Amino acid sequence: MTVGRTPFDGKTTDALYKKVLGGAFDIPSTVSPELRDLMGAILVVDANDRMRVEHIRHHTWLGMENQHVLSYEISSSLFVANAALHSEILAEMDGYGLNRMQLHDDLASKTYNAATTWYRLLHLRHLKSTKAALLKQSNDFLEMAENFKLKAEIELLQSKLGQLEDRDRKQTARNKMLSGVTKSQQEQIKELQEQVKMWTDQSQQATTKLKEYLVAQDKVSH
Repeated sequence: MTVGRTPFDGKTTDALYKKVLGGAFDIPSTVSPELRDLMGAILVVDANDRMRVEHIRHHTWLGMENQHVLSYEISSSLFVANAALHSEILAEMDGYGLNRMQLHDDLASKTYNAATTWYRLLHLRHLKSTKAALLKQSNDFLEMAENFKLKAEIELLQSKLGQLEDRDRKQTARNKMLSGVTKSQQEQIKELQEQVKMWTDQSQQATTKLKEYLVAQDKVSH
């Protein structure tokens, strides 16, 4: 009640029983030294060593004239759930004779009692399940993005490999063709290539001169 959760917890029933039987529990650092001492004296496994009711009544924490307000602050966003979750929690609590009007008043005034503590525990449970679901979605998205990136990299590598293979095939075909040509034939091919280049240059020069002539004639006619 004082910290808003049970002293013992466990992922399984067996784990929970082991903690209870071993007296293993955690006390939040926000708990005052007086309350920490009282909790430690009450939550004792051996009943013979456990603090008696009459001693509890006279404990320093219960007898303090100015009761400490819980030292940790709970924001309104954590204390009261959003509308959809709030309705879901109330529906879950309705089966146990919940007085909704009283709970609304207690939540609004941030009163700590059995009902508001129960409400907050249910709220935290829903938050944990929602967080787990969001984490799973995030992991699934990251995995999908990683797979997409990997697929794109594979396709790029395959494309580059295909280009290299195509270039190798062309080079191999060219080498094969040249390997069957004699040295004399290679020289003839080279001479023909030089002649073709010379004819191409001459043709370009003639075309340029013809254009210049036509421009000059056009100016004379005007």
